[in-house]
Amino acid sequence: MSTKRSPIWDYFKVGEDTKFAICNACGQSISRGGKTTKTFNTTNLVYHIRGMHAELHSELLKKCDERTKEKASAPSSSRQLTLQESSDKARKWDINDPRAQHIHTRIGEMIALDYQPFSIVDDVGFVRLLHSLEPRYVTPSRRYVTETVMPKIYETVRKQVEVEIAGVPHISFTSDLWSTTVSVNSLMSLTAHWLTEAFDRKRAILHVQPFDGSHTGDQIRMKFEEMFNTWKIKEDQIHLVLRDNGSNMVKALTDASLPHYGCFAHTLQLVVHDGVLSQRAVIDILSSCRKIVGHFRHSCLAYSRLRVIQENLGLPQHRLIQDEPTRWNSSLYMLQRILEQKMALAAYATEHTIIQLTSHQLELVAKIVAALSPIEEVTKSVSTDAASISVVLPFVRILSKTLSQHHDDSGVRTMKNEMKTSLQRRFAGAEENEKLLVATILDPRFKEKFFSGPVATERAKSRVREKISSLNIGSKNPNKEPSPKRPCTGLWKSFSDILE
Repeated sequence: MSTKRSPIWDYFKVGEDTKFAICNACGQSISRGGKTTKTFNTTNLVYHIRGMHAELHSELLKKCDERTKEKASAPSSSRQLTLQESSDKARKWDINDPRAQHIHTRIGEMIALDYQPFSIVDDVGFVRLLHSLEPRYVTPSRRYVTETVMPKIYETVRKQVEVEIAGVPHISFTSDLWSTTVSVNSLMSLTAHWLTEAFDRKRAILHVQPFDGSHTGDQIRMKFEEMFNTWKIKEDQIHLVLRDNGSNMVKALTDASLPHYGCFAHTLQLVVHDGVLSQRAVIDILSSCRKIVGHFRHSCLAYSRLRVIQENLGLPQHRLIQDEPTRWNSSLYMLQRILEQKMALAAYATEHTIIQLTSHQLELVAKIVAALSPIEEVTKSVSTDAASISVVLPFVRILSKTLSQHHDDSGVRTMKNEMKTSLQRRFAGAEENEKLLVATILDPRFKEKFFSGPVATERAKSRVREKISSLNIGSKNPNKEPSPKRPCTGLWKSFSDILE
């Protein structure tokens, strides 16, 4: 904290010998009352002014009064606190104090937004941080956060979402039903997706709640009806429900007479599963790669040695990836990492007993990766928040075209053919789906270019005309120039390349 110089120094200056001060008025040297800088004071200087220069002393008193007033009006951080202020600053806030409630809410929001555990309020470092920021704040207990703070935040957000979706004419939903490894309960989710009048995309997770009992179609149907009733969502507001491909989920939504469509990413998983299981060589390679990864997963010494080899060879010091049988892309990542580290694995095998892939098998791994990579790119694209159902037909067309290309695919041709057959079978009726047709033709990236023929194109155009007629809307800004096209890269660039 900075301090101002005493007014007495307006009438003195420090002498060559710092133990003395020189009077500006008479030039007399006056002792500063000490032998070191820490013991110097201004008492002798004030006495000299008062006794020898009365008119200057009156002026000095006025300056001192002004200085005192400045200190009295200064902020609390730069002045001495009163007894009451000191007492208030030391007193802890009550848990219901409005200032404490504000911080309670911010902690709850942090837990929700950052996926933090409720137990963070008991962590020593977190409590110390809050205390250093505001000593009067008392960190609430975990029970208080879970039973009071979070329900209050939830209720506030729930009301806002309820008001917003009440005025939305068409809402799409995504839903899933799964089991969790951390409890015996199954969970069911429901997420709403809609557009504002300004065409901004918005979404809100309405439900993630336990699902008790058998996962029958009737039970799932009743759960859907219960969730829609809870949020006062009318049947005519439900534009589409995106679901997984389970027969129980299909039956539930069909029996409820709700428009629904299967998850594109989940269907691609089934397509890959059909192709991978169709070729024994691919299955054997995956089995061998899992054993190689397992060798290093179960031995810290093996991984330590592998890291040394990676460093010596100038390879990335990446760990090998263990795949999950239920997630096909994890098998792809495992194979990609094996290819990346093939030199390190070969060097390691000269020192230790470990399964080695032959040159032919490594070549086959590279072909498997090449065949699956386009499907992985599509899967990632449709798994983003910005994904739209309009990409389904174009992606099916692109993947079918890609899987039909047979240059340098010996060893994986059967796998590719099986995936193509599965893709065509699972999406055989896609062009008869009205929502897919309309969404695709209205997407300026695709329009009618990715339909299989004139019949599907005319059907899509006809449905768009009918919808426009029913809405009775006129053209706004008919002379407005279209927005300039953005350059295509990656997967999007392959659209025009493949269909030429």
